[in-house]
Amino acid sequence: RANARLMITGHIGGSMVVGAAAAAVAFVFSPKEALWLLLVCALVGIYLCGLIPSTAESSGDEVFADPFAPTEDLGPAMGAPDGEEAPTVVAPIASSASSSLIGRWRRSMSVRFPDATRTAMWGTAMQRLGTGFMTIYVAFVAKSSHTLSGAEQLALLGVVGAAGGVGTFLGNAVGSRVKFSRPRFTVIMLAVVSLASVVVAAVVDGVPTAAVATLLLSLGSAISKSCLDATIQSGLNPSAQASAFGLSETTLQLSWVLGGTLGLLLPTELTVGMAVLAATGTVFFVNVILASRGLGVGSLIGRARSRS
Repeated sequence: RANARLMITGHIGGSMVVGAAAAAVAFVFSPKEALWLLLVCALVGIYLCGLIPSTAESSGDEVFADPFAPTEDLGPAMGAPDGEEAPTVVAPIASSASSSLIGRWRRSMSVRFPDATRTAMWGTAMQRLGTGFMTIYVAFVAKSSHTLSGAEQLALLGVVGAAGGVGTFLGNAVGSRVKFSRPRFTVIMLAVVSLASVVVAAVVDGVPTAAVATLLLSLGSAISKSCLDATIQSGLNPSAQASAFGLSETTLQLSWVLGGTLGLLLPTELTVGMAVLAATGTVFFVNVILASRGLGVGSLIGRARSRS
């Protein structure tokens, strides 16, 4: 709930207030001056991050969470609240690996992600991939549409961009107020709805279907992120939550970048791009279902790592 409210605050302050200021600067002067404003905001943010005390980032009893530990390598559980899935500890690594850098890294990753957290992480990653794709791809589609005037190109960007912004805002608003008793099921259902909207957009060409897909992807991403945060807090020991948040957030950011990269590489035909996004999203969705059953990419990586 706290993270969702922080996201809402960020959207109000960043997207609306500073975004309006940047638009005003670009209108009065030029886009170059708006970029200077962005640079100043970034430098202020870096300075404020430097003021965070080190005790807020780590503590003496902190352990690391491992999203790739295979189920069969688990040791005894570390207690969890009543009714929650108990987090588990990875069994000790063989001494032959202890002298290598990989061995030390593996030994330090001592707490396994619960299946609910894995499911929520990969489900959110699937939708972050979609939002990253739509953010970049639609801009290239609009710019390459020679039959559209400048105003029509701007309208296309505005409709899809507004849909993404509204979906993100609504999703965080829902996440900050609604308690999801079954976060794993919620994430899977949101992934189904998001993937279905992308498939429809691939079949039915047009800005309205693309805007709806962007809206549902953004909405699902925000709500799934709240579910992910909840599963980390309820399913992992407090000493492992810091690394779990860091690892999961890194995964989500990389998923967004992957989606944006696809948007850069694909032909600027909306149906082609949405079809590729639907195919990629289907692969991610299969991994979400497997993760909910203790399998998936995470387990495969963990098994390969344990054999290395």
